[in-house]
Amino acid sequence: SAKAAGLQQGDIIKAVDDQAVTTGEELNKIKDQHKPGDQLKLEVYKYSTGQTVTVQVTLSEQLPGW
Repeated sequence: SAKAAGLQQGDIIKAVDDQAVTTGEELNKIKDQHKPGDQLKLEVYKYSTGQTVTVQVTLSEQLPGW
């Protein structure tokens, strides 16, 4: 999950599995190609530190309405 990967409010996902992401729509399109349990590599700009880091996340079930 995002929380387990250390993502915080204000962080910006710049790439998923080396594919550049500039909109929420692009992010959702990539996410929708995967299933719960899949791992994704995210390149994230950390607002709190001003640094870009790479983190691994494991997709979980999406709750209805989220």
